[in-house]
Amino acid sequence: MAVNDKIDEIHLLWSESQFYDFEDIGEYVSSQLTKRGLCRSVVLRELKIKDPTDHNEIYPKLLAYLESVQEKNRQYIAAISSGTPSMQACWILIAESGAFPLKLVRSDDPKWGVPVVRPVKLSAALPRIERIVKENKELKKSALPRLKINRQKAEVHIGEKELILSPMEFVYYVIFARRAMEGRDYLRFGIANVPEEFFVHVLGYHNEFFPDAESARITLEKAKSIACSTFRANVTRMNKKIKRLLKHDVYARYFLIESEGKKYSKRYGINLEKQLITIR
Repeated sequence: MAVNDKIDEIHLLWSESQFYDFEDIGEYVSSQLTKRGLCRSVVLRELKIKDPTDHNEIYPKLLAYLESVQEKNRQYIAAISSGTPSMQACWILIAESGAFPLKLVRSDDPKWGVPVVRPVKLSAALPRIERIVKENKELKKSALPRLKINRQKAEVHIGEKELILSPMEFVYYVIFARRAMEGRDYLRFGIANVPEEFFVHVLGYHNEFFPDAESARITLEKAKSIACSTFRANVTRMNKKIKRLLKHDVYARYFLIESEGKKYSKRYGINLEKQLITIR
């Protein structure tokens, strides 16, 4: 890629900051790209990232965005000079791993006597990136409270605090906590009803944890599924309880049932290291 190459479409990704108005900056850059005829169209999109230094938050959200705009017979190039080092690391990991077909470029000041735009050498950067990711995981393990779930008593503790959930909320949380403990991917939900896998687990766990609550299960069995709207409402209530309990946004987000992806094809899961989860 040369400095004067024209591109069909440019996506400018920005995240909220207390120090800079990146949306306003993005609008200015967008206007200049259009004014100078450097591309046919510009998309300015917010990437909702709470912690721009956390690879575990950035990577899945960045990959989900790339997948949402992917089209056949298109080549994709990412300019990674802007953003935090963690963001740059995630771009490199995505490209190096082959998770998305992507070429990376970086820009340099002309005064250094090097090309203004040049490709990123992936293999040289990867060991350093992997070390940063490993250090970040170790830091989280030592700082975050443990998640402990007692199946027999239907109790959830985050550190020393008990999270009070309704029977159905408890069932939901066990399902996602177990997936996180097993290192499984986030579970994808569609438009109308929850995945059959999720529904089967809900019935099974509900019967195991709350055998006397037959009326609730009979209702579910008659419906033969759970509406996604009902699922999302339960998740919203659970996440509010977690935030109220912990009163610390940085810690709380690791215990939330978070979502990522497009509106009608979202993936849900808990972003917590499996070493911090105990289910007995």
